[in-house]
Amino acid sequence: MIKVRFSDGDFNYFKSSDLELLTVQKPRIALTIKQPWAWAITQLNKNVENRNWATDYRGLLYVHAGKAYDKVGHQWLAEAIGATIPTDLPCGGIVGAVELVDCRRDAESDWAMPDQWHWCLEGARSLPFEAMPGRLKLWQVKEAS
Repeated sequence: MIKVRFSDGDFNYFKSSDLELLTVQKPRIALTIKQPWAWAITQLNKNVENRNWATDYRGLLYVHAGKAYDKVGHQWLAEAIGATIPTDLPCGGIVGAVELVDCRRDAESDWAMPDQWHWCLEGARSLPFEAMPGRLKLWQVKEAS
């Protein structure tokens, strides 16, 4: 048996006769989020993403900043929590990654909104900007060819 470690730290074992499997990588799963909320996840420890739909997915989730900008959200972040938000936030690409650890209706977080599914996030980090179009729902990041 050969132990193979994936880029996200997970590993699996393969028979040596399955060497062609060693070139297979785990898919990168992303969620498109408007700025400045994507920034709030990576910089303000926004540990809940509110959605009106649930997911069974758990694991590494890439944060994609959509092209649209939420001006009302910007104002709320500035007024309600006193955040100084950069004026040049990147849009239209991957900006970070986070672990999606749970999806529930009753998360105990200041970020949790009533009547929403609370996607519970841990370990958020910024990544170098990677321009690409976003999509609705969870989606698989296509690797550059």
